[in-house]
Amino acid sequence: MKNEEMSTQTKNSLAVALKKRMETTEFSKIRVSDLLKDCNIVRSTFYYYFSDIYELLEWMLNTELIGLLEKCDDLYTWDQGITMLMEYVRDNSNMCLCAFHSIGRESLERMIYKNCYVLMERFVNTRFSNVEVAAEDKAFIMDFYVRAYVSALAAWLVGGMKKNPQEMVDMIERTVSGGIEDALKRSAASRKS
Repeated sequence: MKNEEMSTQTKNSLAVALKKRMETTEFSKIRVSDLLKDCNIVRSTFYYYFSDIYELLEWMLNTELIGLLEKCDDLYTWDQGITMLMEYVRDNSNMCLCAFHSIGRESLERMIYKNCYVLMERFVNTRFSNVEVAAEDKAFIMDFYVRAYVSALAAWLVGGMKKNPQEMVDMIERTVSGGIEDALKRSAASRKS
């Protein structure tokens, strides 16, 4: 097995062990030694890849969100991507809530934001490639909408996810329907006049 494959396998094993422990244990009570036992690896191996459990958590969430985004490559609508993200959060609610309470809302939102922004950028560049808008205006519009979505997602998670993902996406869609496209077009028109 190549070194790169081994490192990925080791990191994934640690992530799986952490995720499993997070289902039943507060994050602050999980120790590196617990994960070492679960994965049958030595302490130096853990610290070769991660400085602490928080870094492992961040790597795990980013890796899973990036995997989710790769599935979104063929999506034509933004709401399909958001639905997939909300389904991920729902399906991993214990882990997400544990992360939320452990690393804080700001850190979790930052991780989700970074990945949602990539999704938004793909969507805007694919769907509205014919709208000539200044790069800084496009970046502001994408940032504005991504922050709104991420904030709604965090509130939904903390509020107990009373609505299912599709209901939430439908509500968001009704609220912002046409907003991104209209904002891009207005911005392009304002630069021409």
